[in-house]
Amino acid sequence: MQATPTLPGLERLISVLREHGAKIETRPASDRMPKAGVPVLGHPLDPALASFYSCFNGGHFGDLWLFRGVDEQCGLQQENEQLNWLADERYKKVFRFGIIDGFAHYMGTVPSLADARGVQPVVEASNYTDFDIYPIASNVDRMFALYARYCEARFERYGSLKWDQDNDYIAFPDHFISEIARDTALIRMLEEGRFEELTFSAPDSRAWVSEVLAAARALG
Repeated sequence: MQATPTLPGLERLISVLREHGAKIETRPASDRMPKAGVPVLGHPLDPALASFYSCFNGGHFGDLWLFRGVDEQCGLQQENEQLNWLADERYKKVFRFGIIDGFAHYMGTVPSLADARGVQPVVEASNYTDFDIYPIASNVDRMFALYARYCEARFERYGSLKWDQDNDYIAFPDHFISEIARDTALIRMLEEGRFEELTFSAPDSRAWVSEVLAAARALG
């Protein structure tokens, strides 16, 4: 495996998976991959994603699949083009870069909400009937750290990455609201209403935002 980019959350995810012998499969980086800030399908590439793709051309990290950055058929551009085909305008504002295996749950940045450094928050976007969008992290590496915690929780409970929807199911991101509520940069964006264009028209998305904000208030 190539060297890990300087992303503590990703390093934590890789460490958790290695400790438990879970699948990690990566592809060599491509010299055709755009750098941070360079548009991909009209969206400037997030700097943490650029750091990831400087080492890996996508891959599997447990049951989290990161799309290939560059590929003739299924790279970042092609995946987003296909996903946008029947999507609503809100959903097209999300730049998907990965998916949880077995689910239509995508990890994506929101380029229109980038800060002055170009850092973009992350949402989980589910392309079921309502195109629900759930803000989960203020940046890509915090998302990796959150997913590492999700993997840890399953290893602690099951000894593997199994999940059982009918028996003691650990859901992502639902069971990690307290961790998400500690992401002060994300909470500030939610309090300022910066995600409303993406979440307001979907009842489940609105309820998610309310729940995360309530958890943040409870933390004081």
